Amino acid sequence: MAEDAAPPELPPREAATPPELPPREAVESLSLEEDVADLDAAAADEGYEEEAADAAEELQEAPLTEEEEEEARGVAQHLLLNAPPGEFTELLDDVASITPERALEGGFVNGVARARNAQILEAAITEDGARVVLCREAEVTPTSYRDANGKLYDVDHATLEAIPVEDVYDEDAVPESLKSARDDLQKALAVYASTRYLGEGHAATFVVGDALKCVVRGARKNLGNFHSGSWASAWTLTPSSEGYDVQGMIQVRAHYFEDGNVQLYATKEVTASTRDVSQLIEASENELHAGLEAMYGDMADATFKALRRVMPITKLKMKWSVDALRLKGGLTKAAAEAY
Repeated sequence: MAEDAAPPELPPREAATPPELPPREAVESLSLEEDVADLDAAAADEGYEEEAADAAEELQEAPLTEEEEEEARGVAQHLLLNAPPGEFTELLDDVASITPERALEGGFVNGVARARNAQILEAAITEDGARVVLCREAEVTPTSYRDANGKLYDVDHATLEAIPVEDVYDEDAVPESLKSARDDLQKALAVYASTRYLGEGHAATFVVGDALKCVVRGARKNLGNFHSGSWASAWTLTPSSEGYDVQGMIQVRAHYFEDGNVQLYATKEVTASTRDVSQLIEASENELHAGLEAMYGDMADATFKALRRVMPITKLKMKWSVDALRLKGGLTKAAAEAY
């Protein structure tokens, strides 16, 4: 009778490696408030902060090829152009920490900030709280802007600081009829903006060729409570037999980032003829606001449901607890050593 074949020899079993902690950012985004202190301690224990600082330093010192520099600038430009209202400097600090310093030199930051400010109809602020809308119609030079009264200001596009200068914008070539219409419209829109936006609003009207260009805006920045936003509109008014032929665009931007990161961007185009511009603007903004309210009603059942994280295949929720992860890692290691 043939002897039973010897069972094949199994390779020695290596000690199981305890699972790594998830990245600090992922843990913080999913943990409850009471876990934050533990997470900070865990990050320090694991050396995340030190490693991140070393990596950032190496990145800053690393030489760049022209192609790499152009790519870095492209990424930085995309991020900065899409900075939420009131958050440009905060985002710039983050971008600078991961971008080689050379890629942000040579007026790059101010150039991007200038384009962004014109795009979202941002406003610079003087020491006494006066606002200067940074739209193309108000631009005299890339760093000099005029307000609705023709007063000139030097502007820092990145910090949104405005410093008044002694010179005054020359309007000698502007017809008196348009000057008068501009002044009347400016008064009406200033009242509308201040009441509509609860003291946070601002309006500016300019003569551009044979037409009037109006900007109405309001903004709210409250990063301590995790939100910021702006509501701005630009209007081109061409005199006609019916008063004005109006073309306008309303832009709404909002950012909310408590226990998440949600941004809203909504626009509405308006084409109409009217004699009462303020009334038309108010009606158009009310219509957009009503549409947003209707959209909010569908968000819980549709939009946010689609954004929810898919559960793992086990259908069990992940518990991102530092203590639980450490305990699991310790038990796994102990079991491996005992084996």
